[in-house]
Amino acid sequence: MTSTTRQVLYGDGETAGFDEHAFRKQELRDLKLLQKQEQKQHRELYFQASTQQAQEQQQRRFEQELAELVRKYDGELEAALRQQRAEQGRAEQRREQDLRAASKKIRADQERELKTFRESLREEARRLKQDAGMMLRDVRKESLRAGKNKMESDHKERERVFVERLDERHQLALEALSEQHQEKLANMISQFRKKRHQLIRDKESAKDKLEERHIQERHQLKKQQIKEAFYLQRQQMLARHAREVDHLRRAGLRRSDLLARQQQSERRALPQSLRIGQPLPGRLSTADGDKKEQLSNFHEQEGKRYKGEEHRLELKHKRKMEELKALNESAVKELEQLHNEKCRTMLDHEDAKLRSVEEQYLAEVQEWRQSLEPRRLKLEEELAAEPGVSAGVVAGRRQGRLRQQGDAQ
Repeated sequence: MTSTTRQVLYGDGETAGFDEHAFRKQELRDLKLLQKQEQKQHRELYFQASTQQAQEQQQRRFEQELAELVRKYDGELEAALRQQRAEQGRAEQRREQDLRAASKKIRADQERELKTFRESLREEARRLKQDAGMMLRDVRKESLRAGKNKMESDHKERERVFVERLDERHQLALEALSEQHQEKLANMISQFRKKRHQLIRDKESAKDKLEERHIQERHQLKKQQIKEAFYLQRQQMLARHAREVDHLRRAGLRRSDLLARQQQSERRALPQSLRIGQPLPGRLSTADGDKKEQLSNFHEQEGKRYKGEEHRLELKHKRKMEELKALNESAVKELEQLHNEKCRTMLDHEDAKLRSVEEQYLAEVQEWRQSLEPRRLKLEEELAAEPGVSAGVVAGRRQGRLRQQGDAQ
């Protein structure tokens, strides 16, 4: 018994080779396109949100806001100083007017007092003449001359003392009035100084708030830039992962399709291979009477054998297809697991970077807050050392003048 083995070749192999080459070329084109997109995104991120460029813009904005703030408070301080000078000028004018009016009134009163005093002196002179008239004629003239000379000398001295006392009272009254005006002026200057000092404190406080906001904005900018950079990297990574998974799935589909075509070829070749491997029906017959029965038995055996071979081939094909499917799914799951690990690693790196930036921010804020107290103390020392007339000192001088005036009276 002889058998012949025949291998049937189809054109599927050439077609599969051509599809593989085209598939590889398409994958390379997709990879190059993805790389170009990533490079373009990196360039856009660099030009639009560059760290140095954004920090410079933020610093310029901070300097502009600081300059506007300083200009605003300097204008208010200049306006307060102009108002103080105007009020001081008006106070000086009122003081001069009040002093002139008070001096005129005091001089008028003193003129009446001096007139009354001189009238009293003249009355004393008249009484002296009356007393002399009651004396004897021989001593009257001599006694009158001596008394008159003594009285004139005494009157001149008393008038001089009286005039000096009037002048002293006049001077003390003017000085007391001047002290009152100085006290008012000192109170006014003190109020303006307090207002100016408060403006300076408000200015420094506004500068501190602006600096603190600038530190916060700089911190937020760093965090935002880090998040945007990692977001872009994640998007690019996810795009690469999606392409890799898609490539792996398409490769699995190609292998499944190739295996399906091979199995289809084997199924088509199965009947012919079974017929070639078996002897012809005529060789099995030895008598004409048994020909029909033998032929019937032969066909029955051949049918059973064909179905058995077909069943075994189907089981083999099914097992291979399931194995290939499991292999493809395992490869996809392994790739996805690798992608998930990469994503977790990137997330951990992002969290560590953000924690580091947060720690740097907290340290910077603490250092900045520690520097505030010395600056405020220095400012208060400078304000306290500013020269000025105390209202209490002026009031003390005024009390001294009043005591002197009481003594003069």
